Amino acid sequence: MLLVAIATLLIVSLKLIHAGKAAYYYVVKNGPTKDEYYVGRSDSNKKGIAGYWDGKGLSALDLKEGQPIYLNSPEFKALMNGRHPLTLEQLRQGKARVYTNPKTGREKVYEVVAGIDMVTSAPKWVSTFWAISGPEERKKIERAHALANTEALKLLQEEYAQTRTGKGGYRKEQLNLIIGQFTHITNRSGESQLHTHNPILSVGVRADGKYGALHTRKILRKGVSLKLGQYYR
Repeated sequence: MLLVAIATLLIVSLKLIHAGKAAYYYVVKNGPTKDEYYVGRSDSNKKGIAGYWDGKGLSALDLKEGQPIYLNSPEFKALMNGRHPLTLEQLRQGKARVYTNPKTGREKVYEVVAGIDMVTSAPKWVSTFWAISGPEERKKIERAHALANTEALKLLQEEYAQTRTGKGGYRKEQLNLIIGQFTHITNRSGESQLHTHNPILSVGVRADGKYGALHTRKILRKGVSLKLGQYYR
């Protein structure tokens, strides 16, 4: 009954991850950059493992699904900066640009998109129950959460993972995703909150083996997070 209850109440949110420090939405004053938030902590205390790799695009990078991402992983940091995790080859195109309003003179910085953070969260009561449970019950809760998280990612890959090619990006192709999974059992305030960050990199792998840019707008459209949440349940 416990596993069924958890699987009916999980929540999904989707937000852009920007490459510039000023746009990292998890940063606090004097705090870590976005990639350090992911790989600079470990709630699992499993030999320095911060998370795990996921996604169909990993094989092109000599990485494997389920392979650990260790604390302060240089491979993850390289990918967050648009580079190959081993060769450091630049994979992501584009640079941050500044737009100056000709009327007001005000400047607006458009940061490069590093990816999308898909966060799957358990409701507060589940997180509280996890906190007061014994080791065996905790494992059951964690397994249910991990299974639902994985199934939602599969739906995202199958229905929303695309890249735009051709003149003007008119043609759309399937894109194999590169994803990290980082499960935390507390939020930034130290309160119990079972949730998984799934940073989906803005660079993926096309069917022809070449790298392509993730069509982020398709994923961020209204109703997608709701559909993923329904599937997740």
